[in-house]
Amino acid sequence: MFVMLISCISMFSFFPFLVTILTGHYAFTAADVGIMMSVGIIAGNLASVIVCMFLSEKVYKPVFTLALMVFSLAAFGFFFVSNISSTVYQYVLLLCCVVLYRFSVGVYYNISRAYQIYSLDKENEKLRLFSNIKFVNSIGGGLGPVIGQALINYGGYDALSVFCSITFLFAAILVFLFVPGVNKPQQAQFVNVFQGMIQVIRDKAFVLLSLGALFHYIFEAQIYTFITLKINENNIQDGVAYVFTLNSVFLIALAFLGGKLIRKIDKLPKISLLAFGSFCSCLSLISTPLVTGYLGLAFVVFIFSLGEYLVPQLAVDLITDTPGNTLQRITLFNFMTSAIGLGIGFIFGSYLSTIGNLFVVAVSWVTILVLVCLLFSLGLSASRAQRSAVLSASASEK
Repeated sequence: MFVMLISCISMFSFFPFLVTILTGHYAFTAADVGIMMSVGIIAGNLASVIVCMFLSEKVYKPVFTLALMVFSLAAFGFFFVSNISSTVYQYVLLLCCVVLYRFSVGVYYNISRAYQIYSLDKENEKLRLFSNIKFVNSIGGGLGPVIGQALINYGGYDALSVFCSITFLFAAILVFLFVPGVNKPQQAQFVNVFQGMIQVIRDKAFVLLSLGALFHYIFEAQIYTFITLKINENNIQDGVAYVFTLNSVFLIALAFLGGKLIRKIDKLPKISLLAFGSFCSCLSLISTPLVTGYLGLAFVVFIFSLGEYLVPQLAVDLITDTPGNTLQRITLFNFMTSAIGLGIGFIFGSYLSTIGNLFVVAVSWVTILVLVCLLFSLGLSASRAQRSAVLSASASEK
């Protein structure tokens, strides 16, 4: 958990400012950055999915250590590239850094999660584990942006890159010295995952629900692109750190309230919750260009956080309702959302940030909202049809 805390602080002190580093420190256009981030996220996440399917538990520790070292290398790369004068070379090398960074994120999360589950003595301890993970991630999400903004204010973007590089390297050393290896037997993971993925892809309800989540994740990406770029455009001082820290605080509060009200929430129609959550995300983005101060920014972050809390959790719950192939469902869902959805979101948000016509911007976000609601509605209908077919088949057998 200590390694996770250090890594989360370092990640959240760096990634929220990545777009501003590329547009400010390196002076690339928003369109250039959108393409770079999209390609980097999709390529890096795809590489991490492929690599993790081949891994045996016996190599979890060295690969975990290596992932943190690649984190360190990617962060240092942003400092190193600043000394290169050629814009073309800068762009290519920075793209490689983004790919390495997102590759490391994928490997890090997969292996750290496996390590934590394997460390449990009892199956019923998982809830406590997930609660601790959420708590640690929230601390990292709250402290990281504040540390990152302070480093930028007093040392510049180079100081931020060097700090993150050293922090990730320190975490890698801790894993190498103190984290034990995994000694549990391993099945033919790649074969099982591949066969399961083929079955999952044929599941109509899963595909439609995942596509709905994919389009919603276009909204999720905007805290890194559209919102961040508009904050800089409107000259809100330290606005990026303010947004990410407040986002973390709101998510903690929403998680606490959600835990208290889970029984009431579970009785509500899923499509209503999904549509409301996605509407909140959409409204936050429509409102962002109009914000010029911290109070308006707090409103934007609150409704954005509400959508961020509701939709991803409900979507994961829905795609894992069908028994069997749970690992494959989550793996494909994560790739479609965290890779493709975020990747498209970076390009889309970066482009919309350059458009001055607020009506066109609003219509664009509303179009995404309509697609999200339509796909989720179709997915839920397909899921109900599948359950009805299963019940009918069971009844006929009796």
